[in-house]
Amino acid sequence: MLNLCLRLLVVGGFVLIAPLVTPIAVKAAPLGDLPVLSGIELTQQQEDQLAQARRQVRSQLEAIVSPEQRNQFKAALEQRDGLRDAIAAMNLSPEQKAQIRQVLQSSRSQFSGILTAQQKQQLWQNLRSRLRR
Repeated sequence: MLNLCLRLLVVGGFVLIAPLVTPIAVKAAPLGDLPVLSGIELTQQQEDQLAQARRQVRSQLEAIVSPEQRNQFKAALEQRDGLRDAIAAMNLSPEQKAQIRQVLQSSRSQFSGILTAQQKQQLWQNLRSRLRR
């Protein structure tokens, strides 16, 4: 069970880490580009709250990793190396890993406070199905 939770955190973290590969000047993408939200009906207020939380997390993550690390991550994803390999390609220091873990844990509770119980259940189902691929 712990292993599944860690794997889900990594996949869930991808939702938050993936925006690092896009230029800052580009307007934040709509939430519809997040596969883990597929099939989840959100109110406009929830969409706004999630978008704001996503921007906040993105800003925090960008402050942790260097531009070179973001480029390494992007290159690995473009080569279809997979999420784990893309993260490994960044060569994160233990301090960076701890900082990112903290941001992701904090954001998980923030996102959780926005979604209803039914929406959370659908989100976890989506995450599990992505892990099985």
